[in-house]
Amino acid sequence: MKYNYLKNHFVMWTKHCLLFSLIIFSFTACIKKKSNSRIEKFRNKNLSETIGDYTPNMPIDTNAKPLEISIPKDLDKSFKLSDVIESVTYLKLGEVPNDILTGLIRKLTIKNGKIFILDGHKSDVFVFDDLGNFEFAVRGSGDGPGEFRKASAFAVDSFNEEIAIHDDKLSKIVYYKLNGDFIREEFIGFRFSDFEFLNDSTIAVETAKTYNDHLPDIKNNQLILVNKQWKIISKGIDYNANTERKTFFSGQALRFYGENLSYFKPFSNTQYEISKSGNLVPIVKFEMNQLSLPEQAESASDIDEFHNLYFKKDYAFLISSPIHLKDWIYALIEYNNRQISIFYDKNSTESIYGLNYENDIQALGFYYIETLIPDSNQLVSYISSESIAKAKENLPVDTSSIPEDIAKLFSKTVAEDNPVLIFYNLKSN
Repeated sequence: MKYNYLKNHFVMWTKHCLLFSLIIFSFTACIKKKSNSRIEKFRNKNLSETIGDYTPNMPIDTNAKPLEISIPKDLDKSFKLSDVIESVTYLKLGEVPNDILTGLIRKLTIKNGKIFILDGHKSDVFVFDDLGNFEFAVRGSGDGPGEFRKASAFAVDSFNEEIAIHDDKLSKIVYYKLNGDFIREEFIGFRFSDFEFLNDSTIAVETAKTYNDHLPDIKNNQLILVNKQWKIISKGIDYNANTERKTFFSGQALRFYGENLSYFKPFSNTQYEISKSGNLVPIVKFEMNQLSLPEQAESASDIDEFHNLYFKKDYAFLISSPIHLKDWIYALIEYNNRQISIFYDKNSTESIYGLNYENDIQALGFYYIETLIPDSNQLVSYISSESIAKAKENLPVDTSSIPEDIAKLFSKTVAEDNPVLIFYNLKSN
């Protein structure tokens, strides 16, 4: 395999990102706060403004027939990147005045011709145009109107052309125009992990396994729908908060595919579409066969016990919501304490998969996917400029075999630059 001088740096970097997300999510899910501090946290939102007398369950369409993808036993084999990837392009993110993004992106969204990035360390949102030029940043600056302390999540409202930022410390959502101008803010009365706009009046919210014991009606739910005032209008995806809250791993549960929004329940193998009317429609099911987790898996006493019991060759489970492209479905599966990439060809109905890949397309590598461009069959990841700079130190004397685009990237990148986005252009059938 070419570019072995890159492999160690980038593999370790990818594992670092996954481990950091795991720790963050486990930390968020497992810390208990005293009742008084929780009540104080939501002092700006009355209970009546948060939830009504009755919260209906989100109906699940039992008549729907999801696409079934069977997972084979030989997950630890290898595959060639050229089997699925046509080409790879790179985009350097431009300079930010008097600042630099860190090497960890918590969320990456490409919408409305802009690139939106939540810096995982700084907890600020940075916005670039589609050529990588910096436009503006929305930063945590205080407790006042239009301000926030720490961006824990954000979403782009394409229906109203707004950015919404969640501040978990102040329990509020702050809205901005797509040019960064402050619009308004809404206080919320519960905790959550992520959110996306389902339509112009409804928001899908992943409550995951956060602590919402002050609202018994949604304590045991991992998904809710709210209106524009953040009042809960329906709930779904049950779990037992008392026995299952302590086991959790990070993974994107809410994900767009085209104009539709999907939801994936962690530890399950089924992905749902959240319909415009608020129903859950199963769209794809990964059949794990003998590798399926036992029903009691989520009742492990803590994340360490879960890891010891199920991060083995006897079990496999999805890490994040499957990604739907025009011609492919891509999924990342945990198996034997390793991450397995699976590419399902919608046209041939065949799967290309493996633990290791042969980098025969002479790319920088294949890394954890952050977002997608469905109609273009593009998966999007990123690499820190620091990692690129470290890899440059190990370049051989003769660099003639390095592809021109990568050589150019090496020559123009230093450790103090912003991250580089990687666009994987999958084969079109």
